[in-house]
Amino acid sequence: MRTVMLLVGQPSTQDELLVAVIASRLNVQCGVHPLGEPLILPGCEQPPLLVLDASGASREALAAHLDELVVACPTAHIAVVNISPGIAPEPFAMRPRVVGIFPGVCPHETLIRGLSGMLRGELWLPRKVLQECFLRYREANPAGADKLELSLTRKELKTLQLMAQGKSNQDIATELFVSTHTVKTHIYNLFRKLGVSSRSQAVLWAVRHLGLQGAGHAVHH
Repeated sequence: MRTVMLLVGQPSTQDELLVAVIASRLNVQCGVHPLGEPLILPGCEQPPLLVLDASGASREALAAHLDELVVACPTAHIAVVNISPGIAPEPFAMRPRVVGIFPGVCPHETLIRGLSGMLRGELWLPRKVLQECFLRYREANPAGADKLELSLTRKELKTLQLMAQGKSNQDIATELFVSTHTVKTHIYNLFRKLGVSSRSQAVLWAVRHLGLQGAGHAVHH
């Protein structure tokens, strides 16, 4: 059973009710944990999904929280919710392990729908955020990566194309007639060859260098 952990400044009764709804609706183990306290998660085969509530956090504080989470739980996937309107979300979408961004006040139904997608291996990024991330990535990676594309195997390229369409590891395994373990190996090789550390960064590379129109499928509002 997957683990979802809601990380908040001061846990409240409303937070407890929310995690109960998430656990019931998504059939996951869900809890609430105070930010700043040591995070100990139960052992599980699949990476946990950490939901960081950024309500009231400054840009610097949010960056520090994300750094701490990556160090404390390097295999976890991270979603950032309730980002203050004055904080640009794009830099946080580019960070390692971040798979979801929810700017502004996030309604519970939107959050649950997003969590469901992320638990299936999807990215949950507003289109505007993905567009800005793509422009930043293109500026930081000028032409010259075409040779890199040639170094990818046929299966790695297909995996990258399916990732850009928002497919989960299980979906990719089914389409390629391989195991999920093999898919994870392809993704590991892709990250290494592309010099990226997250699915969102790999998708941005695919949009830039493969011209994939299907990348928008990985974007949700």
